Amino acid sequence: MLNLTYDAFMLERITLTFAQSLDGKIAALSGQSRYISESGSLLLNQQMRKDYDAILVGIGTLLADNPLLTCRLDECRSPIRVILDSSLRIPLDSQIVQTASQVKTCLFYSRTSPASGGEDVQKKIAALERQAIALYGVEAGKEGGLDLKQVLNALDELKVRSLMVEGGSAVLTSFVKENLWDDMAVVTVPKIIGAGIPAFGNIGIHALTDILVPRTEKISQINDEICWHLINPSRKSTIMSRKLYFTAPKTVEIRTEPVPLAGKKLFTSRLMGISPGTEKQIYLGNFQHGKRANPAIDCMEGNFSYPFSYGYINVLENNAGARFFGFLPHAEHFVMDEDNLFPLKDDLDDDAALFLPLMETAVSIIHDSRPRLGDRVLIVGGGVVGTLVSRALGQFMGMENLVYDTNAAREQWYPNGGFCANRQLLENHEFDLCIEASGSAQGLQTCLDCCPLEGRVIAASWYGEKDISLNLGGGFHWKRLELISSQVSNMARAMGSRWDKKRRLEYSAGLLKKIHTADLLTHRFPFSEAGNACKLLENNTVFRGLIALTPGS
Repeated sequence: MLNLTYDAFMLERITLTFAQSLDGKIAALSGQSRYISESGSLLLNQQMRKDYDAILVGIGTLLADNPLLTCRLDECRSPIRVILDSSLRIPLDSQIVQTASQVKTCLFYSRTSPASGGEDVQKKIAALERQAIALYGVEAGKEGGLDLKQVLNALDELKVRSLMVEGGSAVLTSFVKENLWDDMAVVTVPKIIGAGIPAFGNIGIHALTDILVPRTEKISQINDEICWHLINPSRKSTIMSRKLYFTAPKTVEIRTEPVPLAGKKLFTSRLMGISPGTEKQIYLGNFQHGKRANPAIDCMEGNFSYPFSYGYINVLENNAGARFFGFLPHAEHFVMDEDNLFPLKDDLDDDAALFLPLMETAVSIIHDSRPRLGDRVLIVGGGVVGTLVSRALGQFMGMENLVYDTNAAREQWYPNGGFCANRQLLENHEFDLCIEASGSAQGLQTCLDCCPLEGRVIAASWYGEKDISLNLGGGFHWKRLELISSQVSNMARAMGSRWDKKRRLEYSAGLLKKIHTADLLTHRFPFSEAGNACKLLENNTVFRGLIALTPGS
């Protein structure tokens, strides 16, 4: 049991949500509100619970409806349940108490108010604590109820950054009167209650000139129900964020722009990566102008038309410090759904996490290659992706492989051998499988020339708009070669229904804990010097691997 007296809090988002009848009532006179909503808005409510850290109700709602306040969607983590109960009236046989050992539950009560019915306060507290309820004693509010700032303070200590307030009327009124809300999600249903309980009581407005006018962000309809998403006009609605834009071939600039805060969660970049392969083509202007950036990745929106933002390597954190990986452009802040991000575990540090999409590409290449036990593999292109393919094949599949690259400096990535920079030496080897990861026509030609009868060539590079020329004379025709393009954005049907993007990312993250990658991160720049970092992409005299951008000045 904690007794709190401090009053600073840092919640990222407080959303008031309720369903009301046509005549503006959220409950009957009895306080019952459970069956106002229809199935459509009930599903919306469940989807919202999935996105919030905590959900709060007053004791009146609990006594009237006996709710569970859990998220019942598949694979959904229920939010922390928060109950405001000044006099400790909560029944020990309520669903909230009976399930507290399964879902974290916090109950706030007044230190000065006795428990209802003359029940001994300490006995009630002990009984609730035995049921795994976390109790917090706070001061009473100035006009009754509890001191909400102390409540929010305690939730901040619990790393709660988003709070969903479901009522009832007294609780909603207090949050609005103290201006402790960011937005509202209000559902109006085509029902009339008559004498009932309104959403808000006296919030201190006595003239029409003083009425509160929330800003309407969105209105939608679910069957017969109307859903309003409203923004508090007095609360901060945007955050300024720097973002890297490609404005012309070999030209980038950093722009500062507002990012709307309403509707989703805020994430801040910890570390960003510039790919020396794909992003080099973007920087040089070798892409299909006007085409969609990547239709297979939800958060990569927009077309390749100058100016545009790009990138797909970003390690982020939310306000609670939880880390994620995102296929996101180079920017400082993002407001988005957590579902679009991949959660990172503590045993994978930021530097290693930068390689997640590149390791996923390597895994996808190996999947598309369908190597057989004992195959001898030629990898043409010893850059970051080619090296990851080589290390994965060698360390975990025990498969003999040789990497060929005309850049002899890359041999330092192969201290145990398996690297060749002399094309003629390849004639002394026989290969069963050839993988091209060089991004050059010469590299692909080498694979075609070295591949055996009825062998497989995997083309893993993205060429953008570059025209390439290949010699398909000589042995190409009679060798019956199989040329396969490898693409990481989607899953080959041959992988079956059990492999999906999530599983492949999880497997790739597991490999990154075992495969050494520190030597492949060769440069690090502050975000403010992103232009200089990009210039490295066109300088072929500089030995480079992955380039990291660190946020800040």
